[in-house]
Amino acid sequence: MKSLSDVEFTGFAKDNQEVVDLYSEIIGPTLDVNLIVETWRKGAGQVLEPSCKQSNKVIDVQAINMTVKNKDKRIDFTYLQDHSKWAISQDSFSSMVCVADLNRMESQGKRGGGAVCFSSKPVWKAYRNIIDDSNSCPDN
Repeated sequence: MKSLSDVEFTGFAKDNQEVVDLYSEIIGPTLDVNLIVETWRKGAGQVLEPSCKQSNKVIDVQAINMTVKNKDKRIDFTYLQDHSKWAISQDSFSSMVCVADLNRMESQGKRGGGAVCFSSKPVWKAYRNIIDDSNSCPDN
C-alpha cells in the first residue's frame, strides 16, 4: 500500500495457527534484512534468543536512551520497562522501519498479529539513535 505522499508500506500478518516469530521468520527474510528489534520481553514464556542461524539475523534492543528536547534530561530504560514493539534494519542501506504488535517472546508465537514496514532514512536514524545497547550474534 502507498501513502498519499507515495511512501510504500508493506504489511505483515500471522494468525494464531502459525507458531513462528514474526521478526525472524517472516519480516527479516521477506525484506531480506537483518533486524534490530525492540519489544517488551517479560511475562509468560521464555524470551527468544537472538536469531543468528538464518541468513537474516535478528537481535534485540536491551536499552534505550533519549534526551528530552529543551529540558536537557536523559531518559534511560530497558526492554523490561518498554512496551513498544518496533524493528529497524541493522544497516542504513535499506533504512527499514517496522511498527508491530507482537513481542519477541516464545508465548507470542501462538498469537496472531502483524507489522507495517516502510523505508525512511530520517525515521530509521531517529530510532537508531535511541538504541543504547543491544545483544548480538556470536562471531563465527
